[in-house]
Amino acid sequence: MKQVELKFLEVNVEEIVAKLEALECQRVFEGNLEDAILDSATGTLKTKKMTLRVRNLGNRSQVTLKQKISKVEAKITEDTEFYCDDYERALAFFHALGYVTVRTGIKHRVSYQLLDEHGHMSFELDTPSSIPTWLEIEAPTLGLMEKYVKLLDLDMACAKSWTTADVLAHYKSQTSSPNPTSSSL
Repeated sequence: MKQVELKFLEVNVEEIVAKLEALECQRVFEGNLEDAILDSATGTLKTKKMTLRVRNLGNRSQVTLKQKISKVEAKITEDTEFYCDDYERALAFFHALGYVTVRTGIKHRVSYQLLDEHGHMSFELDTPSSIPTWLEIEAPTLGLMEKYVKLLDLDMACAKSWTTADVLAHYKSQTSSPNPTSSSL
């Protein structure tokens, strides 16, 4: 399934929630997500602009293969995914195939969904540890994305076509000290 995605950093959560609820979006999830990103030891998937993710949703796990199409106006990927019962067994399966875990992370997520006449919209408020909350909007088309960005009073000029790894790198670079002996809080 083709997915168009944008992130808006450091959003006002209460304001965004109020606007989503005014648009009659349905809150469908709130909780912590645990993600593991896998690749071959030589980085074959990254070289092919692909990401393999296993996500622990609590009562089930989601396995997603993302194939990057573009990051120009938005992050556009072709996603193939399925669900399974056991996060640890899913990871063990991929490890047995020779994949290694290259990154893990936990974040708190509040998810809203809306079925627009033109397609399914997802709005995710993500809060990893020590990083401000961002809003991730997923849409089937860039036009539908732009419609909801305007309805939420957001500015497309502030939108990021970044991956989660890009967001983490952005905040890491902001907290990195030029003096290697000092530490950032």
